[in-house]
Amino acid sequence: MFQNAGGAARTIGLGGPQLLGPVDATTALWNPAALAGLRENEFVLAAKRPFELSALGLMGYWPEFGSFGFSLARFPLANTNLERASLAWARSLGKLFSFGLSLHGNRLHRDEFATASLGVIWHPLGARLPLSRDPYQNSFFNNPLTTFPLAFSLQASDVPLGRERLSAYYVAGAAARFYRNGPALLASFEWRDNDHLTRLGFASPAFQHFALYGGIFDFKPKKASIGLAALGSAYSFDVVYSFAEKKIFSGLAFRLGAKPGERARQHLSRGMSLAKSANFRSAQKQFKHYLTFEPENAKIIIRLDSALTAQIRRENERVARLMEEGQALEKRFKYVQAAVNYITVLQIDREHQAAQSRLLKLAPQLDLYIKRQYRNAVQLFEDGNFTEARKLFESILLVGKNYADTKDFLNQIYSRQHEEAEKMFVRGLGYYEQENFLKAREHFQQALSLSPNYEKAQDYFDSSQTKLEEQKARITRRLAEAERFNRRQQFNRAYRAYREVLDLEPANETARAGMNLLQSRIDSEVNEKLQTAKRAFDRGDYNQAGDLSRQILELAPRHEEAGNLLQRINGINSRRADEYVRQGLIYFEAKDWNKAVDEFDKALGIDPRNRVAEQKRQEALSQSNIQQLFEQAQAQYDRSQFLKAIEFYRTILERDPRNAVARAKLAECQRQIDLQTDRYFKRGLSLFIADDYEGAIKEFDKALSLNPAHKQSLEHKQKAQQSLEALRRLRE
Repeated sequence: MFQNAGGAARTIGLGGPQLLGPVDATTALWNPAALAGLRENEFVLAAKRPFELSALGLMGYWPEFGSFGFSLARFPLANTNLERASLAWARSLGKLFSFGLSLHGNRLHRDEFATASLGVIWHPLGARLPLSRDPYQNSFFNNPLTTFPLAFSLQASDVPLGRERLSAYYVAGAAARFYRNGPALLASFEWRDNDHLTRLGFASPAFQHFALYGGIFDFKPKKASIGLAALGSAYSFDVVYSFAEKKIFSGLAFRLGAKPGERARQHLSRGMSLAKSANFRSAQKQFKHYLTFEPENAKIIIRLDSALTAQIRRENERVARLMEEGQALEKRFKYVQAAVNYITVLQIDREHQAAQSRLLKLAPQLDLYIKRQYRNAVQLFEDGNFTEARKLFESILLVGKNYADTKDFLNQIYSRQHEEAEKMFVRGLGYYEQENFLKAREHFQQALSLSPNYEKAQDYFDSSQTKLEEQKARITRRLAEAERFNRRQQFNRAYRAYREVLDLEPANETARAGMNLLQSRIDSEVNEKLQTAKRAFDRGDYNQAGDLSRQILELAPRHEEAGNLLQRINGINSRRADEYVRQGLIYFEAKDWNKAVDEFDKALGIDPRNRVAEQKRQEALSQSNIQQLFEQAQAQYDRSQFLKAIEFYRTILERDPRNAVARAKLAECQRQIDLQTDRYFKRGLSLFIADDYEGAIKEFDKALSLNPAHKQSLEHKQKAQQSLEALRRLRE
């Protein structure tokens, strides 16, 4: 067993199973502590010859208990085969250590005996890589990279349990993973008595969906091996060649269940849902389970956990009071009142054993109470008061299990309430589409009170809450801006800010009062602007007349005279733009590119969406003088419009690919964009660290407007959005 390379293709390819490498379902045979890096469920088959299995394994991860693995394997040993069944368990002990233990049932020459292996891993840089920093693991199942950024292990293998048939041996290992996508290097030193050997291995992504790995022991090329893994989202297939055995080995593994990332999201979602339903203890467990997948999000989870702990502490105090009062009531033979206390305790904590025990002892005295509650519940049901009937029936189930046909009544109530919930949901959707998020939230909340597990209602309730918070924040900002505009005597801007608030919240008294105070000023200004617009129209200054008409309509959207004037101006401008396009086409046909560009620019100045002018302008530019393109590019650069300047320089390079000046200027523009992007990102990062998630998102958006593929801004914007969502749900 000391020199055996094991039955799984992956372990053979890496140079030997004792390496502190990737987790697969045969890990139970060797270093059980490595199972602590597992975050999914897996089944694996390995073969040395066609149609002949050499090993199979099954493993899974449960946040409450740790990782478990079961393996069956057959190994060549001396002139026979050793058959082994292994059962392993592993768990991380904080951030720095992991521990594992496996028990082996062995059969050799019809002789059956037991051995054990145990291991400990020290990971000084923290436990396994979190999913957010390990996209390769999250995208491809069972990749051959180690799950630890840096780790050292010590294990004892085949320690006899009873009489000794195999010699125990010991292994010291190390593993390091460089960068997110590898490569990973692995090493181990193994000894037994005076014998020892060394194993080395490596693994690295080769190209998409494939990874390359290899290994060697005792630095002997003849004892090397190399393997290739084909990786899918839910399976992996390995092919390995061993130079020592001159054989090809293969292995096939499948994921059982969800991806690690999906499991993490499920725990977080369950925790949020349980916290909303005031089941704080279960919610706390789910958040802790989530951290085993995403430890980097500990900051926000710790804040949630702190809030939950405070809630649980208050509940514990209330439970203690209720239990004390209940026992005092029992002593005064007030069994029903005592039972009500215990029922309340169980509503807070369904697993409270003392309350369950007291209720069990009170069962004979509670019989009359349950019968009376049941009669009242039935009457409420017949009267159509399903909400109160439901409460009574559910309290009966707490103490009387399924008394009479309580569950049947509850099922009928649940069904009817779900029908009512659907009606409320549809009404809520109508308000949601009208952007009346306050009314929408009220209806979705009513739907949830009738049917707590109504997922669509919950989703739209959450969305309505988010929209409302965004509206409130916007209203607060606009009201503050309106006050600033008032102080500066910028009454038009103040009026527009108040109007925007009323568009969002028609009943906002502050905005309405502000508009009323400004109305006389606005009426005077509107009349003055209208007269000025008419004079500009009469003298043919349609741009000024149009601008003034639009300003009037911003102040008074239903101003009929300004609307009619703007309509006339738009008609005239449309004819003017067509004339500029026509003249531009004449210059275009005459190949007078500069004049053509000027005419098309005039047309676009009037109608920026004129497709003919835009298309022909680009064609004329491509034919125009390179010097003029340089001048236009420099003008854009001087105005810090680097993206537009890049467009001109690229046009120059399309015509003159070897133009060194244009290439240097293009590089300088890109450098300026990168600097601006970096400045915005750093500002956003500072705000993110200070927990100003909204401000951070704004800065990240600025960075992304310059470089939509800026990876760090995308990642941190997503984290800021997740943090905002978590805090919002907690406040509910």
